[in-house]
Amino acid sequence: MDLQEKLENRPSTQQVLVVIYADYSVDPGLQSKAVDLDLALKNLAVKNSLESRPEKSDLVNINIIVDSPVAPKLQAAAKELEKSLLADKLNQTRRPSKKELIAQNILPENYDKISPSLLGTALDLEKSIVADKLNRSRRPSKSELIDRNILPEMSEKVAPALLGPTVELEKSLVVDKINQTQLRRPDAQSLIDRNILPENYDKLAPALLGPQIDLEKSLATDELKKNMAKRPSVTRLEELNILKGVYISNLESNVSPALQETKLKLEKAILTDSLGKQIAERPDQEQIQKVLSAADSA
Repeated sequence: MDLQEKLENRPSTQQVLVVIYADYSVDPGLQSKAVDLDLALKNLAVKNSLESRPEKSDLVNINIIVDSPVAPKLQAAAKELEKSLLADKLNQTRRPSKKELIAQNILPENYDKISPSLLGTALDLEKSIVADKLNRSRRPSKSELIDRNILPEMSEKVAPALLGPTVELEKSLVVDKINQTQLRRPDAQSLIDRNILPENYDKLAPALLGPQIDLEKSLATDELKKNMAKRPSVTRLEELNILKGVYISNLESNVSPALQETKLKLEKAILTDSLGKQIAERPDQEQIQKVLSAADSA
């Protein structure tokens, strides 16, 4: 049998499908219809699957396909090339040493004493211990934080979202007030004239200015105490005719020391005025002679 006869006698596509998809539980006369029905169902299933398949953008989003301008046949080669470049870059990058990883708290200090399989468990245990310690430690109350100037006093009245801007506003107001005060503050010469700054303030370091002023005050106080201890008594001043009896009586009186000198001047003025009047009213020499003559004749 030549090739031409074989081609003419070969079974049709339908006959081949019947043989392939033959269901021997079906009557042989219905085999052809059963195959057609099965094919129709499969075609319908394929059609439904094609209609419900996801779009390309959806497949890109879930990393099933790659959104690349490279042809699909070349995408696998491009991906392998990208992996090779990344691996080469990683090989060229300096890997941190174990000491650096320990310093960055990536590896624990005792990692070399723990089996690699237990390292993660050990780290989790350490974290649990630290967390338990933090939970047991007493957290300071809000009032304590306010007393320690960690929280501002207004934190109880201002919403947390507004606390930062409010604090910044208060700082700005304080800075503005300080700037205005500095503009009105007196200069150094006026402070020297009012004995607030010493004359040699510009020759001393600011840190030594206060101790220097305190030292000068102590020296002046000590000198004053020594002079007070050596001053003469009131009796001695009276003997030296420095103090008069009238002044001493004034000292013993209830007059304030600040007014005693004024009182003495007033008393002197009254006495001088009285003496002046008496001198002006005294008789002259003729009147005295007449008085004396009248007394002799009597």
